[in-house]
Amino acid sequence: RGTDDSKITADMTFSDKVFRKLTSKGLDVVRDVGIGGYTIDMAVRKDGRFVLGIECDGSLYHSGMDDRERDWHMQRYLESRGWKITRAWSPRWWKDADAEADAIVSMVNGTEVQIPNMTINATETAMCSTAKT
Repeated sequence: RGTDDSKITADMTFSDKVFRKLTSKGLDVVRDVGIGGYTIDMAVRKDGRFVLGIECDGSLYHSGMDDRERDWHMQRYLESRGWKITRAWSPRWWKDADAEADAIVSMVNGTEVQIPNMTINATETAMCSTAKT
């Protein structure tokens, strides 16, 4: 082939890879969406409105407690304003990017399943709790 895909991949950040994979799955993804003084790494639009915010946690994910605390406050703030937030965690993406992207597609389409480290909606949480009892 005429291009060197390995060079393109090596030069991409984790966020770039997530963006590229999600758009290849047909999602309308917008990067660096600002709201209330915060910037979300990316957000997915469906039917003209944002339906999911995605924060990318790279392999060097915030080494300090201050960074994690800031992220926690940001997520709570955004959720209090109706945002649904999930995290793209690099070790899981390196293991199986297609499965991680498919899980996000399912979240956007309302057919999500409970996956560790990913947000699920309150109705499904209640259904999961009821099913376990």
